[in-house]
Amino acid sequence: MKRAIAFALLLTILFTLAACGKSQTAVNIEPGDNAVSGSPEAVSSEAHAETSSASPIPIVTEPPAPTPPTFVIGSVSPENIYSNAFSGLKFKLPEGWKYASNEELSAKMGEGSSVIFSGSETEKSEYVKSHSVYDLIAGTESGTPSMAIIFENISAAKVSADITEEIYLQSIMSLLAKNETFKYKHLGSELVKIAGKDFYVMYTLIEDYNIYQAYYVKLFGDYMMSITITDSKENPGSDIIGNFENIG
Repeated sequence: MKRAIAFALLLTILFTLAACGKSQTAVNIEPGDNAVSGSPEAVSSEAHAETSSASPIPIVTEPPAPTPPTFVIGSVSPENIYSNAFSGLKFKLPEGWKYASNEELSAKMGEGSSVIFSGSETEKSEYVKSHSVYDLIAGTESGTPSMAIIFENISAAKVSADITEEIYLQSIMSLLAKNETFKYKHLGSELVKIAGKDFYVMYTLIEDYNIYQAYYVKLFGDYMMSITITDSKENPGSDIIGNFENIG
């Protein structure tokens, strides 16, 4: 049972990594298309045709786009508090829980990389490095409850720029439904608050083992943050997410 729980958590981490959005369609502008009313060429021609008494065309300057925050990896303090400045969230470890070390996390990812990816070990490793950051795995000794926090680099994964949390969750569920090792059942989705921030959550059940999993996701800039919680009771994470707070 414990092995099944551990593998289920690992599998969902990999499926979360592979989630993707809608494809983008490029819009091509043919030569000459910009010479329409309101375009620079049209405005220039109209301006020359105006009399000297005409009012000058005002120049509107767009404000510069805000600089997106720089992604940073989370850390664990000596007091066992996980924090990530990028998301602005921190997490207090519940009693009886422990964090997986970097070595343990790397080993777990290595064990399951072949579940979803094809190609050489080097190709799998490079995909993981360029697309996602496995920021945290923590849980009880039994494996339920347990939690994984992942940040997927949407731009590096070449996912559509108009990806939303709902589309992301639909992609995860589509992949889970194809899994032949565990039979997943979709139990519902909703919008919840984690430390005052809006997260979309999807609840699932691994029917053969009566294991529940919840996927909480939120888009931060170019990164999709996923909090996957595995438990032996319904609505996993409903009590655990209360341990998240805003930094500062």
